[in-house]
Amino acid sequence: MASWGNALAVTGISPFAYVSNPARVLFGSGRAREVAPELERLGCRRAFVVCTADQKDLALRVASDCAAQAVFAEATMTTSGNTLGE
Repeated sequence: MASWGNALAVTGISPFAYVSNPARVLFGSGRAREVAPELERLGCRRAFVVCTADQKDLALRVASDCAAQAVFAEATMTTSGNTLGE
């Protein structure tokens, strides 16, 4: 590893750019019906709905509303580091 100013250069890694879209989060009761218009606003042509098993019915409704390609209903909630350490 070499340094250049405050930056470190790691040999064997090609340069790249990471571009992230700004996040837009819609909160509130009844907002699920806004998913299809939001996808259209973003110019998305295909959707993949991810949820926990408890939210499968809602996810299937959302998927139907926005003509999603698939639903994955086996996601799990984030586990804290404390839980992982036990």
